[in-house]
Amino acid sequence: MKIRDNTRQAGIGLVEMMVVMLLGLVMLGGVGSLYLNFKKTYQIQKTQGELQDGFRYAGTLLTGILRQAGYASMQVNGTLLSNKADVFTVNSVGTGNFTTVNQVVHGQQGTLTNVPVYASDGSVSTLGSSPADRISIRFMGGTEIYRCLGGRANLTGAQYSATFRINSNYELECVDEVVAGAPTETETDQLLGETAGPANARTRMLGMTVWYGEDTNGDGSVDRYRRASSVSDWRRIISARIDFLVQAGLLAPKRISYHVNFPNSPAAG
Repeated sequence: MKIRDNTRQAGIGLVEMMVVMLLGLVMLGGVGSLYLNFKKTYQIQKTQGELQDGFRYAGTLLTGILRQAGYASMQVNGTLLSNKADVFTVNSVGTGNFTTVNQVVHGQQGTLTNVPVYASDGSVSTLGSSPADRISIRFMGGTEIYRCLGGRANLTGAQYSATFRINSNYELECVDEVVAGAPTETETDQLLGETAGPANARTRMLGMTVWYGEDTNGDGSVDRYRRASSVSDWRRIISARIDFLVQAGLLAPKRISYHVNFPNSPAAG
């Protein structure tokens, strides 16, 4: 009887051990699943944070530079400025295409084709076409005036231009130029977007649409918004609304908009 009781006790111990092992595996699986969920949540929050930080910087720079459209200091090479038309003449140097006297804003419509969009399940869809507009402004330098690459616009009597556009790597970039009054120069730099790492882990600019606010009667208020191809007189443009379509990693694409007033436009005398 004692031997039989010992066998029963050993059997029970084995069953208990197996149950404990099973419970341990279940708990381990739960911990692993919890870890993966936390990791995924952290990655989403990190990606969202990086996107917000990037757009906070880019948005501050973009709106600040664009507000300088039409700025002209009172002195040009020591001579008192009496008319802005003497500064903002016809100028086709660089990317701006300023074809009218007193024109300080210019835009062009463009298109990105076959833009890949990544989903969280690993699938990839395609945007057949997406707007890729660009906007250019020009202004004179000054002690508190800046170029779109961060440096001061302080060349005496120089006229600058800044052009914002999306390049073929789905990055927002700025073309920083000196277009008159000094030796011309051009420099381009990326403001937002990434080229390093897997494409589905980058912040990518999928589109840029610009609407221009037109003052048709000269009262200082916007009467209608137009795309670049519908603007007949750029001297009437006093504001712009810029809509970006952006995707960060595998997050769903989102639209981010900025509205910019041009306090020095039209560049009246």
